[in-house]
Amino acid sequence: IADCDEALTLVKQLTATTVYHGAIEKTLRPRIHHPSKQYAEAWVNKGDVSNKRGDFDAAIKESTEALLLDERSSAAWAALGRAKTALGDHSEAISHCSEALRLDPRSSEAFSNRGAAKNSSGDYAGAIEDCSQAILLDPVFADAWMGQNMSKARETDEKTEPNEALRLDPRRVLPWINRALLRIKRRDYDGAIADCNQALYLDPQSAISWRHRATAKARIGDHEGAMADCNEALRLDPNIHNAVELMPE
Repeated sequence: IADCDEALTLVKQLTATTVYHGAIEKTLRPRIHHPSKQYAEAWVNKGDVSNKRGDFDAAIKESTEALLLDERSSAAWAALGRAKTALGDHSEAISHCSEALRLDPRSSEAFSNRGAAKNSSGDYAGAIEDCSQAILLDPVFADAWMGQNMSKARETDEKTEPNEALRLDPRRVLPWINRALLRIKRRDYDGAIADCNQALYLDPQSAISWRHRATAKARIGDHEGAMADCNEALRLDPNIHNAVELMPE
């Protein structure tokens, strides 16, 4: 981030940009020869970090800044699509990722992000196709494996564990949470608790991990532990679904 910011201090002298509600106004000062693509890449990198942090509004702004400097940046279109998916704008997300693929047909990131948008919009077959293509291009792309697994589960109602995603990137919280939920449904409560423990080791602020662990503990009769986990889930997210109902009387 620091390196990106240092690079971007230079471009601020060249471009003034206002971004609001998806509308863009751009005023270019007298043209000065400068490596605009390099500055665009710095904005893309910032957008990627914002996406990973869950700051999707910032990711949209930063990806848009990149596109103002280089409208042919496939990575910027893909990052913009990812942020739009997270904010529920699936139609625009698919459009942005498709533009990324038009510019770079071998972008595994764009295929994976478009797959996520299709999955969220209910096009599970399309999501599986896109995620599978991403995996062909990058066999160790954990997000693509995760997206493929989720879409297959929703399309066929076949609950398969996200083991490949966990093998490729065991530091991500979401696959641990998803596997814990699947294990609860299979009545493997000890396995679910172990997965929730790992998720909470990676992110102690994950309310849904506390909530799933409370469920598993309640099912094995550990009501005191379930109560403690429910309280923590509610402290982190007072609106978390069904946490109060899990509390033992």
